[in-house]
Amino acid sequence: MKREFLEGLKLEGLTKEITDGIMNEHGKSIESKKAEAEALKTESTLLKEQMKATQEKLKEFDGMDFEKVKESAEKMKAEYETNVKSLNEKLASQDYEFKTEKFLNGHEFANDLSKTAVKSEFLKMEFKETDGKFLGADDFIKNLKESQPTAFKIVEAEKPPEFGSRTGNNTDLPKDVEERRKMLEIMGMSSTK
Repeated sequence: MKREFLEGLKLEGLTKEITDGIMNEHGKSIESKKAEAEALKTESTLLKEQMKATQEKLKEFDGMDFEKVKESAEKMKAEYETNVKSLNEKLASQDYEFKTEKFLNGHEFANDLSKTAVKSEFLKMEFKETDGKFLGADDFIKNLKESQPTAFKIVEAEKPPEFGSRTGNNTDLPKDVEERRKMLEIMGMSSTK
C-alpha cells in the first residue's frame, strides 16, 4: 500500500497523522512477513546446498571398502555438524537483525540515513534480548535523542484546544496596548512579558 493511495481516497477526517500511523503499521506488517520469508529462503538455500553436497559424497562410496566408508562417514558427519551450526548462527543473526529493525520502526527518524546509522550502532552494541525486548536499548535511544536530536523527527506538541466559539472577527479583543494592560491587571496577571 502506498501513501498516495490513502491520500487519493480523500476520506473525511483522514489526517496526516492517521495516514502516518496506517503506513507505519503497514510497514511493520510487511517487514515481519519479509523477515519470515527471508528466513525460510535462507534455510531452503542452505538445505539444498547440504543435500547436493551429501549426494556428491554418496557417489564417492561406489567401489569403496568399509574402512574408507567409515572414514568418509565420520568426515561427512563433522561437515554436517559444522554446516548446521553455521546455518543456526546465520538464522539467529538474521532474526536479531529483523527484531532490531522492528524495534527501530517504533521510533521516527529524520531520514533513512539517520535510521541506517542508528541501526549500525545498535547492532554494534549487541544488546541482549530477553522476552522479545532488548535490554538497555531504550536508554540507548534516549541518550541518542539527547546527543543527536537531529537524527530523529521533531515531534510537535499538540495545540491546546480552544474553548468557546470564534467567529473570525476579533471585535471583543482589546484594540490597543493600554487596554490590554488594563485587562491583564484586572485579571491579576502581569502585563510585562
